[in-house]
Amino acid sequence: MRQCRRIQMFRCLIKCVDEPRRIKKIVVDQAYDQPRSSRALVQAHNHCAACHTIGRGDHLGPDLLGVTATRDREWLARFIVAPDKVVAAGDPIAQSLLARYKGVLMPNLDLGAADADVLIDYMDAQSRAVRTAAPAGETTAAAAKLSATMTTIVDPYIRIQLALNADSLTGVTDSARSIATEAAKLGSNGAEIQSAAEQMQQTADLKAARTAFARLGDAIMIHAKSSGTSIGDDVSVAYCPMVQKYWLQRGDTVHNPFYGKQMSDCGRITPNIPDSLKD
Repeated sequence: MRQCRRIQMFRCLIKCVDEPRRIKKIVVDQAYDQPRSSRALVQAHNHCAACHTIGRGDHLGPDLLGVTATRDREWLARFIVAPDKVVAAGDPIAQSLLARYKGVLMPNLDLGAADADVLIDYMDAQSRAVRTAAPAGETTAAAAKLSATMTTIVDPYIRIQLALNADSLTGVTDSARSIATEAAKLGSNGAEIQSAAEQMQQTADLKAARTAFARLGDAIMIHAKSSGTSIGDDVSVAYCPMVQKYWLQRGDTVHNPFYGKQMSDCGRITPNIPDSLKD
């Protein structure tokens, strides 16, 4: 009887807290521990639902759909436990989110590491449930929109790659600005790309530009892989063993942006975006 009540409360809270309006039923993974999930739902209801949704778009804060795929788990835990400290430390992602949401800072909710762990698992489970339950036509339309946005990000990125390969900064700032603008359209999922592109705009020499370019490439590839979005049929992934970094380019002839004219052909083409961006 107690277990039945717990399951009933779990289903009820799912519907009340953040069930997308278009979804009438979410199938709960039976492997998801019921006492743990109930605790997560109470935490989400008490602390998260007023500012966030999972799958219904941005509210006072960002939509949390897929956030566990686009953010490092350790970063999420730190931000949930002490958002004020993460912002005060100058974290670029936190600063970008603060700017996007007009200075509205997530309050310190006095949550511990265990609370953060439960909430992260909950956000991951709910994101998977929303995506599984989404109508096929809607999923296809969303994928097409993401693909179009990715093209408008990858194109200026490759212009930066070619400039750095030629030891030039010509057009780099404008291309980085274009990327930041397009990344903003992705909402919270594009925050790291936007932050990296904004850093790229501030660079004044090749060394700084190449450092920022490495971060920007990682952000774009992580987003593409986690969201399942194509980077483009004519876009290749390349790897430089000297700096141990991947980048995107067009064609199968290596054009190394990290060494430029000095070692333009240093590197190799890889089959796809790696599971880890560290070789």
